[in-house]
Amino acid sequence: MSATKPFRFFHALAVAGALAATACAGAAAEETDNIGLGHLTIRSLSPGHLLRPNASISMMPAGRGDLELAVTVDWGNVWNYREDVFLVDAEWLLLSVRGAVAVGDDMELGIIAPLSFRSGGCLDYLIEDFHSLVGLDNGERENFPRNDVHVHVVDEDGSGFHMHSGHTGVCDVPLYASYRITKGGRLCPALAVQAGLTLPASDKSELEGTGQPVFGCSLLAVKRLGYSRSVLHACVSGSYCETDSIAGIELREWEATAMLGWEYQLGARFSLICQYTASSPVAVAFYEFSKPAHELNVGFKRVFAGGTALEASLTENVFSFNNSTDVGLHLGISRWF
Repeated sequence: MSATKPFRFFHALAVAGALAATACAGAAAEETDNIGLGHLTIRSLSPGHLLRPNASISMMPAGRGDLELAVTVDWGNVWNYREDVFLVDAEWLLLSVRGAVAVGDDMELGIIAPLSFRSGGCLDYLIEDFHSLVGLDNGERENFPRNDVHVHVVDEDGSGFHMHSGHTGVCDVPLYASYRITKGGRLCPALAVQAGLTLPASDKSELEGTGQPVFGCSLLAVKRLGYSRSVLHACVSGSYCETDSIAGIELREWEATAMLGWEYQLGARFSLICQYTASSPVAVAFYEFSKPAHELNVGFKRVFAGGTALEASLTENVFSFNNSTDVGLHLGISRWF
């Protein structure tokens, strides 16, 4: 595949954003606060998307200060099992430190330093009890040791990839540039376009990255519904990586992600947020990993005086349950200076 294709894709996305901004500028009768407090800055913990951190990062430049420092923690329990084929049973905790600098009111440059902690965790019994309480199937969790690490991909001859230990390491490092094309108006949304590059810095054998640069781009739209408390967030993104396979599974070079969020502002500084993310398949042809992954997050965002913001949410996979995080927790704090 030509190395210029990722840049052609980003160019097309930027042109689409510019055309939309031009249309909005002509249609907006008056400016309104479209952006709200912002969507949840969640990092997807689904297997495969752990390898591409920029796939779930899209920022709307806030213009609230010159420098932003943010720390997020994403903790997920993963149970993906197909008898005699694969087993992914572990908990991942991702600690990400993000620094961003504002270039004027409409542009933001950022870097993210992520750490990955893989362990057996402590949620297996709690999840099994919850599933039993509400009448959900446990997917044969009860037939395996709890709170332990088991990652297996079995070949036809019985060999394959096997992992039993926890691990702590540096993930690939995302760089991004985000530009707000327009704040929108009464009729049209605020729009931002983003370009990203993830630098390989991880141990591929520990499932912390692809071992190759990842090119990404996204288009984010945000629109308040009239003068109501409701704000809609929508984002489409794509990423490209010249990787072949991990753990014996052939991976796709292209991946796409779509996000749709609903923010309900209870006040000027507090919002409830429901956010749905759908991601394209990560594998070329490997059972459930060749199907899209779907995640639902429900949480809140609170902004304090002085530019500090706190957000938290719970994550649950929906529609497809054997290729994504079973349950997760997101917590983030950021501050503009």
